[in-house]
Amino acid sequence: RAMQGLRGELSIGERDTKSAGLIWADSTDRVSYKLSASYFHQDAWDRDNLMPDGSPMPRATVFENSGTTQPKFDARIDWDADRNRVWSLRGGVAGANGLIHSALGPAAFEGGSYASYLEVDRTTDALDFKAYWNRLDAPFEILLYGLDETAVNDTYVTDVVRRMRAGSRHGLTFGGSMRVDRFDISIAPEDRDRFNVSGFLEDKIDIGSAVNLVLGGRLD
Repeated sequence: RAMQGLRGELSIGERDTKSAGLIWADSTDRVSYKLSASYFHQDAWDRDNLMPDGSPMPRATVFENSGTTQPKFDARIDWDADRNRVWSLRGGVAGANGLIHSALGPAAFEGGSYASYLEVDRTTDALDFKAYWNRLDAPFEILLYGLDETAVNDTYVTDVVRRMRAGSRHGLTFGGSMRVDRFDISIAPEDRDRFNVSGFLEDKIDIGSAVNLVLGGRLD
C-alpha cells in the first residue's frame, strides 16, 4: 500500500551489460497487489587460461567462459479488510544460465534452468500461518569432465505460530513446522527425500514493570 503506482529502472554497462526492472502496485479498501519483473544480461569476461606465473594452465583445466541472462517475475496479492488479519498470496519464477563454481569445478547451467516459489500467509494478532513450495530445476554440465548432471528439488513447508496470554503474567508463544524435501540430484543418486518436523514453546514471564524472564524449548 505504501508504494502504489509504476516504477522502473534501466541501466547499461561494459561487457554488453543490460538490466531493466519494472514494478506496478495498486490497492483498494480490501485488496492490494504488486507485480514486478526484471531482466539482466552480461557477456562473458575474458579468461586468459594462464597460471599466476604466466605459464599456460594444464589442458584439463582450460574452459571457455560464458555470459549470463537472468529474467525474473514476481507477484503478490494481500487481502486485509481487517488490518489485524491479513491473507497474502505470492509467487514468482526466475531463470538463469551461465557458469557457477561447484565442488567439481566450473559448471554451466543449461537453457531453461529456473527456480520458482508459491507461498500463502495468514497473519493475525494471535496467529501466524505460512505454507510454501519452492522448486529448483537446474540441469548443468561439469565443464572439466564433460558430465551432464541433473538437479531438481521440491521443498514443501508449513509453519504455525500461536500467541496467547495465560493469566496476568505469562505470555505464551508456541508452534511448529513441517518440511518435506523431494529431490533428484545425479551426484547424490541414493537420496530422494528428507522429512523434518519441529515444535517449540516459549513463556515470557512478567517479573516486574521493567523485568521479564523468558523460558523456552524447541524439539527437532
